[in-house]
Amino acid sequence: MNYNYFATLPMMAVACCFMFVSCEDIEGIQIALSPQATVAVGEEFTTTMTLSNSSGSDQELFSVDVGDDYHDGFILMSSEPLYLESTHIPIDNSISYTFHQTIPAGGSLELRFHWKAVKMGDFNDEMDFCINSEFNFISMIQRTIVN
Repeated sequence: MNYNYFATLPMMAVACCFMFVSCEDIEGIQIALSPQATVAVGEEFTTTMTLSNSSGSDQELFSVDVGDDYHDGFILMSSEPLYLESTHIPIDNSISYTFHQTIPAGGSLELRFHWKAVKMGDFNDEMDFCINSEFNFISMIQRTIVN
């Protein structure tokens, strides 16, 4: 499904948040997340994301936006590759980690987030993978239970 970013924000939020689709067609990009985890408070763990590009041209991982609800239970200790900057986006209730990493045509990019659990609970929220710009993204749900 295609959505014009400049459409009204409420319509875009409903389309993107409840249907879990990208706001633009992103040809050839598939994303795999490592299995969901159950961890203990104080434990460190890694989320591995593999972005595959089956298209005939290079694409860019612009950023990864992680919802605030997920951040309620965890601290992001580091990433591989290292993110260039992070910015809180209040209108989206997320923190955006900027990468500007190439996803080669016919190849893949592996990304790792190293987290530390800081609070008990069941934490889940969207991870938006922004491809080629901050306005084209694919949403996935990340869930981790902390005992």
